[in-house]
Amino acid sequence: MSSKQHRQQVSLVTDLESLADELVVESLWMVHPKLTRKYANQRMTTTAEVVDLASINLAKVQTFETR
Repeated sequence: MSSKQHRQQVSLVTDLESLADELVVESLWMVHPKLTRKYANQRMTTTAEVVDLASINLAKVQTFETR
């Protein structure tokens, strides 16, 4: 037999509630700025909304700012 032995390990999970808590999907939120104006000659107003990342198409988002 070679000097290197391959061992396989099996883990037994006894706390299923703890395992279920780890697998719960948490929502990720993002502050999404919106620039709006009612008329072409009106100054832009900035507002923001908080959105769930799962509800938007990130491929269409042009810029990201992280803090």
